[in-house]
Amino acid sequence: MADSRGGTGGTLTLSSNVIINASPIVGFGDVTFQGGAGTLVINAPISVASPLVLLATENIEVNALVQTTLNTSDLTVQADTDMNGLGGVHISIPGELRAGRDLFVLGSDYTVTGAATDSVVVDADGSNQQLAALRNITVSNNAW
Repeated sequence: MADSRGGTGGTLTLSSNVIINASPIVGFGDVTFQGGAGTLVINAPISVASPLVLLATENIEVNALVQTTLNTSDLTVQADTDMNGLGGVHISIPGELRAGRDLFVLGSDYTVTGAATDSVVVDADGSNQQLAALRNITVSNNAW
């Protein structure tokens, strides 16, 4: 997996058509994975002491803990970045989004659920907070 160890200040950006099965290490340099159009799938925990941006032209599937650990590090998750109205965020039962500072979760329509228009779907597990932040949590429909 990617490693930019050797300092601090880098940003991790994961974007569309990428499947993460191991956590990248972010230090001084930025780490960016751009897989083209499609869905972003997170199957392994990601924990970074830097800002983290998850983007997808379609859906984002969060199947593991995703977190920023510093109180100056935001976590941004945005589906449907191509602005066609198709793409939402799904946080499954093992999935969690935790921000060291602010959490932003945005989508248009999670396309797997059929007729319902649902920007963000959280499958609550009944015991864990699946969305958490030190400061602000914003869960919203995209503005387009």
